[in-house]
Amino acid sequence: AALQIDRQALGEGHPQVIADLNNLAVVEREAGDADAAREHFREALGRSQQVFGEDHPLTAQLRRSVEG
Repeated sequence: AALQIDRQALGEGHPQVIADLNNLAVVEREAGDADAAREHFREALGRSQQVFGEDHPLTAQLRRSVEG
């Protein structure tokens, strides 16, 4: 719900939307839904690369989450 609200209110490229995607992916991973988690980590990574660039700590963290 928070992700949908933030997407509508803040826009797809807003840092809070990236954080929401990451948080959702963490919950999905912990719940055992690796496929959904991977999808949301990838979406968050793509947005982080666009918004923050390749060298940003969040981008690096998301890249590790996608890879691992």
